[in-house]
Amino acid sequence: MEQNSVPQNIDDYVSPIVVREKDEEARAKKEGKTITCIFWLIVLVIVAVVCAAIYLSVRSYLPTSLGGTGTDNVSVIPTKLAAKIDDYSGIFYNPSDHIKKYLPQGISQYNRPQLDFLNYILDTADNNQWDGNLTSKLKFDYTNLDKNLLGHYMDSYRSYQTSLQIPNDQFGTFVTDNTLIVTALIQARSDFMTFAQNYGVKQLYLDEIEGNVLPNVPGRINYLTGNYSNQNYIGSTVDPVNNDYSRRIINIDPHDVYAMYQDLQTTLFGQQLSSSDLIKASAKAIMYKEMGLVLMQAYINNHVPANVQSNGSADMWRYSDVNFLQYSTDYFWAWPYNKDISDARIAGGFMLKCLEGQYNLTDAQKTDLFNTVIGKDNPNMNTLNDIGSTLHTQYNSLIQNNWKQLPDFLYQSIFTDANYPGTEANKQLLKNMFNVTNDIPTLIGSFNPSEDKDLAFFKN
Repeated sequence: MEQNSVPQNIDDYVSPIVVREKDEEARAKKEGKTITCIFWLIVLVIVAVVCAAIYLSVRSYLPTSLGGTGTDNVSVIPTKLAAKIDDYSGIFYNPSDHIKKYLPQGISQYNRPQLDFLNYILDTADNNQWDGNLTSKLKFDYTNLDKNLLGHYMDSYRSYQTSLQIPNDQFGTFVTDNTLIVTALIQARSDFMTFAQNYGVKQLYLDEIEGNVLPNVPGRINYLTGNYSNQNYIGSTVDPVNNDYSRRIINIDPHDVYAMYQDLQTTLFGQQLSSSDLIKASAKAIMYKEMGLVLMQAYINNHVPANVQSNGSADMWRYSDVNFLQYSTDYFWAWPYNKDISDARIAGGFMLKCLEGQYNLTDAQKTDLFNTVIGKDNPNMNTLNDIGSTLHTQYNSLIQNNWKQLPDFLYQSIFTDANYPGTEANKQLLKNMFNVTNDIPTLIGSFNPSEDKDLAFFKN
């Protein structure tokens, strides 16, 4: 064998110890690779299981084009909050953040004595250690109230009710001979649609109004003058068509038109209008407000599953991908009635925007309009803040669960159970004063109309 030839059996030239070390090294590498493979296999299995769980949880909401079982037209996943309102218990209200609001210069306060009355009653209940439970008897009744103060609130509320009435010398203009107003209401619908288009509202929603929510046909806009009574304030409403909330009817109360007339005639731009044009502007303002709610319904119709829209139920808004319970968190009082706040904010915002655009208001006129229509309630906003402070510090569970039952409970406990000897007229007056507490969410929204940034979702 030549000296430089390669050995035929290399093992003959390697010591047994070295062989053992190499065997162990090879075995360790093999075992390491096996462990690594098992680890990544486990990771892949976990990822696959998680992905499958996520897919199954949302499959019913995905369109069929994405492998789901839902509709191809809508890809909305209702949140638990939207689907079950009563579970919501979040609190966004902080009394320490409240900034006291003052009447704008030259503006007269609008008196809402029912709020002062409720504030007084809640303070009295708190001072008497009421726990907020509607099954717990109050530790006071009408005999413990300040008689002079109670009389003051009742007298003030009578004056408030009178202020809502249309005086006899204006009755013909606003009720009987109403052609001018009815014509203005119909024109206001057209004005709103033009404004909304120029404002950038998505055409999809405007088409939904024209084709379904509020088409321009007889019977969908009504001026409530039949069996009219000055004592019976109903208020303007946007009602369902035959219990189908996806389609709407607008009913305008003459009281609202007259109240707006009283406001606008003191504004800078209102003083420049003729008497008939001022009446028309007042009617249009109320109509613009209600059209804001019509637009909201058009939005909801296009952002809920098809079966929800076809049912047209009153709570269909719960399934919209804009959660109207969370829309107005700046003014949220931690109760399940935040939708009322959203309604009023959106309606008020569009009313102001439409008036500004329709009458080409200057910046000074816009400010003056806001101060007159909204700023007059600044003292009432402060009263609401006081009420909210008491409710949140003492009775949070009450406003979460039993708010709508509170008026009857308070009247029953304070007056009925204590055999209040007042006349039937006084008893009814007190009931009405308590019942307006249900309007508080709407008042909060009315006092804080939406701004441009709040209305952006209508453009997307």
